[in-house]
Amino acid sequence: MLQVKVKLLTLHQLISTNNNLTFTTMAYVINDDCIACGTCIDECPVGAISEGDKYSINPDACTECGTCADVCPSEAIHLG
Repeated sequence: MLQVKVKLLTLHQLISTNNNLTFTTMAYVINDDCIACGTCIDECPVGAISEGDKYSINPDACTECGTCADVCPSEAIHLG
């Protein structure tokens, strides 16, 4: 039996262009409200978050699980 894993996409991730469907990733981003506390780094299951004055999320590594946004005490993390 052939098994296929499919990532469920939200409506805003599906973009219709010239009758072709294009799938885009909408990785989480960290805004200027970030207080660099490190909570999100500890919780990210794929290590997509980098330290700095303001932390950043690697969009290629982000799996959009939302764990970082759920634990952010300053609510600085949102879908991009």
